[in-house]
Amino acid sequence: MTTVTIELPDELAEQARKMGVLSNRALSDIVRELVRAQAAADLQAMMRKFDSQPAPALSPQEVQAIVRQVRRAARS
Repeated sequence: MTTVTIELPDELAEQARKMGVLSNRALSDIVRELVRAQAAADLQAMMRKFDSQPAPALSPQEVQAIVRQVRRAARS
């Protein structure tokens, strides 16, 4: 378990305390959701970058070799 100390303006801290969002559980939920949202944003950015790059051209021989590998794997 990690302890984190944050500094908030007094008015914000009071509002958050009244709303119950300064409890360990609430803060954990908030941070967890922010981490998930950032991971999703990072994945979307990576997918956009991947989609913007041209697909490598494969020769017919390379395609046939991939098909053979997939078929072998399916039989196994």
